[in-house]
Amino acid sequence: MNLRINLFALIIVFAAVAGVQAQAAASKIVVVDTAAFFNEQGGITKIIAASKTLNTDLATERSKVQAIVQRIEALTKELETIRGNAGRGVPVDERSFQNKVAELESLKREGKYEEDKFNALARKRQSEIVGPVYSDVLRVLSEYVKTKDYGIIFDVAKDQGGMVLFASEKFDITKDFITFYNTRPVTTITSVPKP
Repeated sequence: MNLRINLFALIIVFAAVAGVQAQAAASKIVVVDTAAFFNEQGGITKIIAASKTLNTDLATERSKVQAIVQRIEALTKELETIRGNAGRGVPVDERSFQNKVAELESLKREGKYEEDKFNALARKRQSEIVGPVYSDVLRVLSEYVKTKDYGIIFDVAKDQGGMVLFASEKFDITKDFITFYNTRPVTTITSVPKP
């Protein structure tokens, strides 16, 4: 009697495992490259527009940082030239040289401060400008996946870890989804206005 119960329990376990395996086999496994959503050519138009708005919004601050970086590079090169000349016996005005070294150190500190400030602003404005659009895209992707009855989706974007090494094009839904999203009726996506 005990043997029959154990045998019956074992049959139920095997049936459950076989059912799960059959269900997994019936599920469609596909890949999507969310990085392609941002491509100028063939990406999601709302994301591209939001990214352009973000770049325009950050242009002035980015220029400040770039100007400091260029000044640091020029001053570094100038100091290297002076050192090289000194190595060949050309006289060096020590006071002028030390002033340039001090200026370079000051510029590096200022550059670090401006870069940190820019990065914080960029993260904030990205979440305000691009964030709502990207959230909408992911929401629609979730709905799209359900309507297509996909079981498992891997994001092959490099910045997302790109877990799949290779997938045939027939399993890549990226272009189909981008086309689907871009042809949907326009919906209102609210973003936080510029402060």
